[in-house]
Amino acid sequence: MAKQQSMKEGWYLLKTKPRQEQRAEEHLENQGFDVFCPMICPSGCKEEALFPGYIFLYLDLKDLGSFYKIKSTRGVAGIVRFDHVSRRLYADGRITSAEGHSKHFLPKPIPNGEKVIEQIRKMVAFLATQTEDTCFAEGDNVIIRNPLYEHLKTTFVKGVSMDRGVVLIEYIRQQRNVAGRVEKTEALPVKSVTVKLTDLKKADDC
Repeated sequence: MAKQQSMKEGWYLLKTKPRQEQRAEEHLENQGFDVFCPMICPSGCKEEALFPGYIFLYLDLKDLGSFYKIKSTRGVAGIVRFDHVSRRLYADGRITSAEGHSKHFLPKPIPNGEKVIEQIRKMVAFLATQTEDTCFAEGDNVIIRNPLYEHLKTTFVKGVSMDRGVVLIEYIRQQRNVAGRVEKTEALPVKSVTVKLTDLKKADDC
């Protein structure tokens, strides 16, 4: 009699429906699953998923019999598989299943899942310390922490990555007379610049 396949304990990667990472997390947790959806705040003080469209789920012995519920959970699109080549070869009849009976290989845990999740948790914790004082919204008046730019009018436009953002710098040119008095002031074309978020501070805080 052929030996039956079974799921293994470990961390699995789930694909979610668009912008439904937290919805999937909530419904899976309500079913008793251990779920990890890493969230960050790159800019604008609005949390977002570190890996849009994906969350992590841990299956232990007590969960293995309930894995069939995962795909039908609200917000979940499916389980990511890491054995596409083996499954294709098996479907073509070029290899046989290790168990010798199954039409499809069951999903497998993330290779070295514990270490992967540990590193992601450390990354999220590090990013949290980096963004506590670098949370800006579009239109915020900010100052670049650099003597060359501190006197210029600067406006935050948007975040472009976890640690960088785009600002608009308005350059002011002044002409002075021999006595040092300002005779003429003119604004030069506004320039768009990408800077590190840690190099910015809100103008109202000064």
